[in-house]
Amino acid sequence: MNRTLPIVVLGAGPKACSIWAKYKSLCDDGVALTPLTVIEKDRVAANWAGASGYTDGLQSLVSPSEQDIGFPYSNVAFGPDLSSRLTQRMFRYSWQNYLLSVGGYPEWVAQDRPRAPHYQFRDYLDWVARSSQMQPIKREIVQISVNDQDFWELRNSGSQDSTPASGLVITGNGKPRMLKGQPQQHARIFDGESFWPSRDQFDDVEFARIAVIGAGETAAAIACNILDHIENRANSVIELICKQYAYFTRAEVSKDLLYFSNPSTWSSLREGRRFSIMRRADRGVVSAGIKRRLEESDLVEYTTADAESITVTNSDELLLSLRYGGETEQVPYQYIIVATGFDSLWFFELFDERTKLRLVDCVIRQLTEPQKQELQMILEREPDSSSWLESLKRADARRFFERSMERLIDEDLSLRGFLPKLHVPMLAGLSQGPGFPNLNCLGLLSDRILKSYLI
Repeated sequence: MNRTLPIVVLGAGPKACSIWAKYKSLCDDGVALTPLTVIEKDRVAANWAGASGYTDGLQSLVSPSEQDIGFPYSNVAFGPDLSSRLTQRMFRYSWQNYLLSVGGYPEWVAQDRPRAPHYQFRDYLDWVARSSQMQPIKREIVQISVNDQDFWELRNSGSQDSTPASGLVITGNGKPRMLKGQPQQHARIFDGESFWPSRDQFDDVEFARIAVIGAGETAAAIACNILDHIENRANSVIELICKQYAYFTRAEVSKDLLYFSNPSTWSSLREGRRFSIMRRADRGVVSAGIKRRLEESDLVEYTTADAESITVTNSDELLLSLRYGGETEQVPYQYIIVATGFDSLWFFELFDERTKLRLVDCVIRQLTEPQKQELQMILEREPDSSSWLESLKRADARRFFERSMERLIDEDLSLRGFLPKLHVPMLAGLSQGPGFPNLNCLGLLSDRILKSYLI
């Protein structure tokens, strides 16, 4: 590895702030590290402010605010002496220190330590960036490749200039996942990104059946927001559609949550158990207030089903294909919001074809025999696909590839067997611990990644 080329973190959100603050703390302690660069096309934590889609900024965090960029403050990766000093240095960037700096700490304690709304969490991350002297390079990356010397090359928009890197950390959300048949744009079909800029149109909705598909925080927050708009008229219905029966609060999955901040025994669990914990304690968890509001409203119904596809008829009727067990039904709705998550492989589309093929080859070479058989069955469903890369445009093949990558994430959150290092924390939940894709152990995430770049 070339130690003179920087590690590049793509995106300036919570993970980037954590990695930079840990990097700064290590450097302040005299530790020699590979240089670090953060690249961001907008501003620090832009997706949390409420102006970029994804949220209105008013929704509260599901996790406690104290699970900040340094949590869980163990720092054990660097030895006992350095870990103790790192904990003190990192606490300079803690949530509590932020509140002390803006004069909000006494009020926060008096209100029983409420979860921060997204806009305030964005302000906290901006404070961390300023306090730690993080200055992201403002660029939009349009292509990523691996050159002949096995370094990353990140090409900038509007020029042929590129940024070289010895390691690449991918952060941030991709585009929302879509159902089969879902149009790219429709006046009455939304997703977890497009809903928020359009939410005020529900002020005029009457006598409508509204489908909200998904079992996580995004779906629940959208349902609550729609409820704000329609509850005074009480003539419309929100139908929450998800594969599991209900949402869970953190208190209801407290035993599982221990794995989020301390995943030391995570890998000893069988894979099915790990999937179950992630589905219930991560993707199915909402705040207690949102859960209570949805359950108490007469305008909210729950349907346990698998939403498979959307059909827009010639008369502009919206039909949602729902599978209950072995049976499928076409159900009409006036509005459909698909909030089933975001594409964790979004970065793949930035790779040039050579790098895509290299990545695919790395994953396929490490498949087990049963996994190879599963892959063959997927490819045989559409044998006319011109290439494996073409097949990845299909949801089933893409999901198989994503799941295969999840099984190959090493301790430093990089893809096993791929050089230069590609760190993908949003895919690390299954192999390394359920807290890495989200906000539950940002301090541990920065430990894992930076330990690979000690000089």
